[in-house]
Amino acid sequence: MISNTEEQLIAETVRGLTVPFEVITAEQAHAFKPDHRLFAYAFARLGCQASEVVHVGAGYTTDMLPACELEMSGIWINRRGEPGDPSKPPTRELPDLTTLPSCIASLARSYSA
Repeated sequence: MISNTEEQLIAETVRGLTVPFEVITAEQAHAFKPDHRLFAYAFARLGCQASEVVHVGAGYTTDMLPACELEMSGIWINRRGEPGDPSKPPTRELPDLTTLPSCIASLARSYSA
């Protein structure tokens, strides 16, 4: 999880989740999304490259634009049906999280083929 918050604020939210995952905050990286430094910090901490990441986010400007600019796959959770930038489209667009697992599985299959 890459969060535009402080560690203390996100800790309460994460505590209630049942799936373990890494939490990277703007506080740790000293940068807020859409600043590429936050993503570079995340890649370094996780030991991965942008091309190995599927970034899922609800913010077009804060999530999908940097995903496109950094050449990450991006899944936009567009709950409000907002227009995006056709010159910088997400890899996939979903109206909610319902089909996210199958969408990620589909992307994984297409990348491994």
